Amino acid sequence: MSRGVVRPGLAGGVGPALALARVLRLSPAVLQPPNAAVSMNRAPSAVHRCELFGLNLYAMRPQGHGARAVAAAPLLGPPWLPSPPARETHEARHMRRHAAAARDAVPLVPAAVLISKKRVHKHAVVRNRCRTRLMAALQAVAREVAFPVVPGHAYVFFGTAHLYHVPMDVLQAQVGRAMAAVASKASARERRQR
Repeated sequence: MSRGVVRPGLAGGVGPALALARVLRLSPAVLQPPNAAVSMNRAPSAVHRCELFGLNLYAMRPQGHGARAVAAAPLLGPPWLPSPPARETHEARHMRRHAAAARDAVPLVPAAVLISKKRVHKHAVVRNRCRTRLMAALQAVAREVAFPVVPGHAYVFFGTAHLYHVPMDVLQAQVGRAMAAVASKASARERRQR
């Protein structure tokens, strides 16, 4: 099984399985202006808070936005790399990953995990463990439980210090609840805007 593949499951044990999806980990550099792929300067589409983490659902910018929309074809590479492509910025690994994802009919679940020094711990080892555990819980939930994917949005997790010691099954349960809550809030907001 390839890394980051989400397996479909039955919603509540009955009914059809939801679509297969793939978790795509976003680098924190993708969230930084001026060419951010995620519009974090606007209000999130949906928010979920718990003791372990906060989850915000942000709209992603279209791949070719602004003046670069005309200069670059839509599938030249990941949206956070500059356009037109240059050898010094467009590494082959980024291009391969993006090309494979673009060919698949599988929807992507872009997710970023932000673990700050102020909220978690001053030691990088502790922050890295919290980040790794939260991403592992997200991928485990994605393999076991099917959750609806909100297209065109990125899931941004903000971790707390409680991630370091919490048992993995509790963390997975919280992540599953958060993903379902955010999807339902986003769909309700979309229905209200129509």
